[in-house]
Amino acid sequence: MIAYKVVLNSGRKSVFAKGRYKMEYHPFVPVYTVPGTIGLLCFKRKDQAEEFLRLSRHLHPYKNLIRIVKVWGRGAMKSPLYVASYQDEWSLSDWYDSYYVTDVTENMNPPHGTIAFQCVTAIE
Repeated sequence: MIAYKVVLNSGRKSVFAKGRYKMEYHPFVPVYTVPGTIGLLCFKRKDQAEEFLRLSRHLHPYKNLIRIVKVWGRGAMKSPLYVASYQDEWSLSDWYDSYYVTDVTENMNPPHGTIAFQCVTAIE
């Protein structure tokens, strides 16, 4: 399924993820999710990814450093019930290890149109 991923211009890396969760999305190279995670978060439509960037005030100073790439999502598509609320401040490792199950105050509703795949391949 075609989807859209928000990445950094430099290295086409994940915008929020840190450590082993920070992936690089180069054209035609499959990227697989870390086992035990929600999956690789994308958007169903490009306009939803654009809306996410417009509504994410903390990203505004960096908008020229971010791009939206078209990806092909594979594996079970999921619509996550929640995501980490402090994506720009906390390591996702900490969230998965500490809060994902135990502390709902660290969870938030995912942005509109968020979907997750087990594998994505950038196609542009």
